[in-house]
This record gives sequence, structure tokens and C-alpha cells, in this order.
Amino acid sequence: MSAIRLYIKAILGGLWLAFFIPILYLTGDKNKGPRTFLSKWMLKIFMVTPKITGKPDDETGIFLLNHQSIIDIVAIEATTTPNLCWIAKEELFGIPLFGHLFKSCKMISVDRENKQGLIKLIKDAKDARDKGRPLVMFPEGTRGKDNEMLEFKAGAKLIADKLGLKVQPVVLIDSANLMDTKFSGGSKGGVLEIIYLDSFIPEGKEWLVETRAKMQAVLDEARAKA
Repeated sequence: MSAIRLYIKAILGGLWLAFFIPILYLTGDKNKGPRTFLSKWMLKIFMVTPKITGKPDDETGIFLLNHQSIIDIVAIEATTTPNLCWIAKEELFGIPLFGHLFKSCKMISVDRENKQGLIKLIKDAKDARDKGRPLVMFPEGTRGKDNEMLEFKAGAKLIADKLGLKVQPVVLIDSANLMDTKFSGGSKGGVLEIIYLDSFIPEGKEWLVETRAKMQAVLDEARAKA
């Protein structure tokens, strides 16, 4: 039954997305307003209500988020005001509708299998920051399904160190329990807790590993309170 509900919601969401994509292309990289409007309606369709603790730091250069569900992106877009620039793996840009969504919003694709792709990644990230767009990245690289976050990829550290960016970790609490299109195919909705941790200027070689540990501790604590 949950799979059927997800299917119906996915159709509604897809139709809504298809309607908005031409608008996003027309407004280019200044389309934060339409994206926010679209995302808020997507949350209504999937019956997800964000609950936010803390707030984004206006000086943050890159936000690092844990990742379990496609609703993660929607929730962040719906609840923030900066013109965010998401960094995503290249294959996502080839998916119907979602690929056009990323392209129309001038998001950054990364080819993790190509060394030249890292050079392009740094260049694209710098261009976005020069335009005043904060970067957003899932350092796990893909959606996780277990209690432990996946090991963080080195790309986040490379970008932050190379461009001298202030980092702000953001922990989303078990979003897969609300909407999971990858593992269970279920969508029941509910409250999605989003926790903004303190931002910081990266120092030392192990800051990314230490950040993952802090985010995991916050995730574990939030689960214990639930």
C-alpha cells in the first residue's frame, strides 16, 4: 500500500516538476524564488514538515549534509533563502526531469572516476562562490540506509581547503523513514528534523573525519530522544 501511495505522489510531483522546469530554465541561476515555491509544494505533496534547529550561517561557503532520501534536497531548498548551488554526481544529470532540474538551476556535476573532473569541480565551485552562491554537498556520495553514516568522500575537503571556505554541517534525522525511493519504496510523510551545527573554518588534515564524527553523534542523540 505504501508503494502505491508513493507511486501516486511521484506522479503528482513529476507533473508539478515538469510544469516548473521551463520556468527554471528561463530564470537561470537566479531562480531561487521559483525553486523555493516548487519545493514547498513538493513537501506538501509528500506530506513532509521540516522542523529546524539552529540556522544557516550567512558566511558559510559550503554546507555538508548527511543523505538518506531525495526529500533532503527538497526540504533544504524549501527552508533556505540563499541561491544554493548543489554538487551532485554526474549520472544524476542524465535522469529524466531531475537532470533538467539540476541543469536549469546551474548545479555542479562531478565525475568521480575522472581526475580531470576534479579540476573542473574546483573551477565550477569557484565560479559559483564568485557569484555569491553557497555550495551544498552530500559528502557520503550517495544515500545511506544504515544507522552509521557512510565514510565521507575526499571531494568536500578538497573544495573547502582549496577555496578556503567556511563549512557548516547539517544533520537530517532519518529522512528515509519519511520517504525512501531507493531501498523500501515507501512514503509515509511526517516531521523531518534538520539540525544546523556550528560553522567553522577548516583546520588540520582530519577535519572532515572529525566533522563526520560530530554529525554522527548529533544523529545518534536525536534518535535517542525520539
